[in-house]
Amino acid sequence: MGRASYRLAYSDQVIALPQSGSFSIGRSSECDLYLDDPLLSRKHMVLMAMPERLVLRDVSRHGVTINGRKVQGDTALKDGDRIAFGSQRITVRISETHPSDRPTGEISVEEVRIASRTRERRRRKIVVVDDSTAVCQFLRRLLEAEGFEVTAVTSPITAKAVVEREKPALVLLDVAMPALSGDRIANALKESRSPTKIVFHSSLGKEHLDRVVAATGADGHIAKGCPPAELVRLVRAFLGEG
Repeated sequence: MGRASYRLAYSDQVIALPQSGSFSIGRSSECDLYLDDPLLSRKHMVLMAMPERLVLRDVSRHGVTINGRKVQGDTALKDGDRIAFGSQRITVRISETHPSDRPTGEISVEEVRIASRTRERRRRKIVVVDDSTAVCQFLRRLLEAEGFEVTAVTSPITAKAVVEREKPALVLLDVAMPALSGDRIANALKESRSPTKIVFHSSLGKEHLDRVVAATGADGHIAKGCPPAELVRLVRAFLGEG
């Protein structure tokens, strides 16, 4: 006799779940499957695998639907159930599989965890571009203390190459710099279709910065000199962590 095997069809992947244990999904690096979706709770749901059944537990603030019907608490899943949460979709596959069967094209929970950690590290990477060494050192200490991986660039000429190499989630960019201004760097990044969020960090006035943001298509600006806690809060907000 075979035993029940549990699989999740997500995007273009098939995730093989263990026959016992839990598998968490959400917008936190602590989850087994980390998804960068602002519509998700940090821990959105937990799938609990048992030899005789697979159960979904909704622990979110925003809800989960199964086959178009909103569920609460614990719900036993069936083969073919379609789970929707945030902008994500997962299809449940439950079958009886002989222990000797080793389907190809699947990824294990451990492989999912490794991929999730890699995406999380990339999401938390920030490049700081400022011709002031003191500003770069301050921002690096502040943001690294909050768990971000920070690369500081004091030469604006090299900024675009560094951003393309590091592929950060966000670049904090001074505007008034010699040799190459921040707005020109932002334009170059936009022309290269970089997915990096661009936030100006400048002492220029708000109205001036509003115009620069509008002209370059950047994501916003943060005033130099704002309290450190407020700067961190704004950075998190630009990254969708607020």
